[in-house]
Amino acid sequence: MLDRNICLIKGFKEDLELDVVSSDADNIKKLYLGRIDLMLNDEFSIRSLTKHAGLNVNFYEKSLYLEDFKVRLYLAANKETSGIIIAKLRKAMSKVRENKTYDAILKRYVEHLR
Repeated sequence: MLDRNICLIKGFKEDLELDVVSSDADNIKKLYLGRIDLMLNDEFSIRSLTKHAGLNVNFYEKSLYLEDFKVRLYLAANKETSGIIIAKLRKAMSKVRENKTYDAILKRYVEHLR
């Protein structure tokens, strides 16, 4: 839910710009089909979900490493996602880290993952 919470804080509107699902398997398919641009997960899970869905793991690209967790989490991006979007994401993440919003989110929502 960290990815959802960051998006909501940044002003995304749920069901309009943010599609929340209960299954990572659904998201991996949406990412592959270009219905979503980004997905937060660890590398092993993304590879496993992709394999189980019968999709090509080389289709995905690690876009941003989040080092604050015990596991290595990345935002996976559809390779068709614009470099401009990825650059904006990285810039926004830097800003969220600088103003301590990221720390507040971690403390409030995912302390148990550290």
